[in-house]
Amino acid sequence: MKHFEEIDEELYLVESIGRKTNKYYEQYLDRALLSQLENIYEEESTFNAERL
Repeated sequence: MKHFEEIDEELYLVESIGRKTNKYYEQYLDRALLSQLENIYEEESTFNAERL
């Protein structure tokens, strides 16, 4: 998930990047759909800023 914003009490904006597709997605979800999202934890990153 890239960005999450509450629009009002029942509507939320969710911006994300697909893990496999790398595509950008923008969705407006109501509270019921939001509760159906699955929480996925990413593996620890091997990014090393000093290599830049």
